[in-house]
Amino acid sequence: MYHAPSFLDDKDAVMQLRNLLERKPTTTLLVLDDVWDDTFVQNFAFRIEKYKILVTSRTKCQTFDDTYSLKMLSEQHAMELFLHSTIPENGNRNYEEPDKDLLDKVLYLHPIYAYACIIAYSQWLQGITTGSYSDWPLIALGTSLDLLEETVQECFMDLSSFPEDQRIPASSLIDIWVELHGIDEVDAYYNLHELSSKNLVNLIEISGEAGEIDGNMNKLFVSQHDILRDLAIYRSRQQGKRLIMGRSEDSPLKRKREHEYHTRLVSIHTGEKLLLNWSNMHFPEAEVLILDFYATKYTLPPFMEKMEKLKVLIIVNHGHCYTQLNYSTTPGYLSNLKRVRLEKVLLPSLIEIAMPLENLKKISLFMCDFGQELSCEIDLSYMFPNLVEIDIDYCNEIVGLPQGICNLVHLQKLSITNCHELSALPEQIGFMRDLTELRLHACTKLAKLPDSLRELQKLWFLDISDCINMELPEWISDLHSLRKLNMGGCSEPSELPSLALNLVHLKNVICDEGTANLWKRLKYHLPELKITVRKDNNNLFWLGDLRSCNLHS
Repeated sequence: MYHAPSFLDDKDAVMQLRNLLERKPTTTLLVLDDVWDDTFVQNFAFRIEKYKILVTSRTKCQTFDDTYSLKMLSEQHAMELFLHSTIPENGNRNYEEPDKDLLDKVLYLHPIYAYACIIAYSQWLQGITTGSYSDWPLIALGTSLDLLEETVQECFMDLSSFPEDQRIPASSLIDIWVELHGIDEVDAYYNLHELSSKNLVNLIEISGEAGEIDGNMNKLFVSQHDILRDLAIYRSRQQGKRLIMGRSEDSPLKRKREHEYHTRLVSIHTGEKLLLNWSNMHFPEAEVLILDFYATKYTLPPFMEKMEKLKVLIIVNHGHCYTQLNYSTTPGYLSNLKRVRLEKVLLPSLIEIAMPLENLKKISLFMCDFGQELSCEIDLSYMFPNLVEIDIDYCNEIVGLPQGICNLVHLQKLSITNCHELSALPEQIGFMRDLTELRLHACTKLAKLPDSLRELQKLWFLDISDCINMELPEWISDLHSLRKLNMGGCSEPSELPSLALNLVHLKNVICDEGTANLWKRLKYHLPELKITVRKDNNNLFWLGDLRSCNLHS
């Protein structure tokens, strides 16, 4: 009679397996099913003759080179397998007829999740799993979250804050995660890829460099299957840290009695109908506020006045025209903000704010209209004394930047992308001595860089890609810290600047094929230089139709 061995712990079990295989060598196939962590496989990678390992995983196993990607079942075969696995074959047992919409959601999931739902549904039919009929897929999928680190689980649940069927800017998520969970941007970026590797989100890269940690985050978006978003909402409601009010769930906005919510994240989607009665709501613990709506005029809710812990404010207008923001009270709450993102908004006058935003670190503006703000004489260094990042994307009204921006001496990242009317940068931009990253992607009317930029001795990344009239300046070699240069789509030079070989720290150049040949001539002087020939990838389908409108008249 064979007696199963006993093990002290997992390491002891692995050791005993190895000893057995070495002591009694025989043809052995070890099957490791549904592996999440590649390091688990490495524990069993013994160098023993006639010993093989077969691993099934939702991600590519880095331990082995030989991989085979399973094809998806057809819709018909998937439905047949699901019903065969869940519905009793005999007709004597009573069961609830499966809801077709729910089945369709399950079948369109990743196979790993669909399999989990098959098991859960079968258990629900047999009475093993309790709960409502609509909850069983979420209960099944929730087991996948339990294997993730706690912070990654929290990041997943934050995805419930955005409306369904919406492409979420990766930069918005990272802003939320940095402030809400106390992690840095690199860890937030890796958490995003962790969720992607587990098929809990889909990453949409508008260009090749979007998937890099130092790439353009404006070109990286996140989408999510509806049922996975339902899972995020389901888990969030159980936890109680987030308040999500969808367009069909605005009952809290209509309450007449005062109510206090102790949630850290508040997300309100009001749709086309603007609710003027925000009721007497209080959010003393809220650190993140997302306002998502369709409107040409929008009054910020008065409860913001008492949001003393607010760190992140995201305002998204889905209308075809810019929205004009109105304040119901003096915006004193803005003084605590660290990150602000505005989408399709007519920027409010800084005079209305009338106070320095001492804690503000980052401003992101997408498809915004600056109105008269660029011509105002407000001291920007007084208004934003600690600002370190400005991100401006698809703001086509910009012709030039105010000179006052050069006084933001603590600024480290300046990104002005897809601003096709921008024709010049301020001459004193070299005063920003702390600037490390400068992105000017697709500013098609920008023909030259100010000479003062040569003073930026901390600048390590310069992006002038798709500035079709731009050529590298002769003084480029003065940027002694430059490590990465993206000049794909620029005016192709006949020669590189004569002293470009002095860029001894330059490690990566992204350019077109003709320019790549010029850089290859410098490889002898710059042996560590990696030259990447850019592939055209101008996917603008996601932008939608931004109809012209005039809010100034």
